[in-house]
Amino acid sequence: EEKRDRILKIYYRLREPLNLKEIEKLGPRAGVIPQAVKEVNQSLIDDNLVESDKIGIGAFFWALPS
Repeated sequence: EEKRDRILKIYYRLREPLNLKEIEKLGPRAGVIPQAVKEVNQSLIDDNLVESDKIGIGAFFWALPS
């Protein structure tokens, strides 16, 4: 749960779409181990806390505070 909050705060702070590579770089800075970032991000998507869309060949993720 704490990992989910930390990843979600990254989205809220930046307020812009990110690709998975960017999230994987920022996750460890927020205190989430690199191996867990992808799994935590997917759980946030599954719970509709993070939006995702495929644009061209890239997948982008975002969440805005509301």
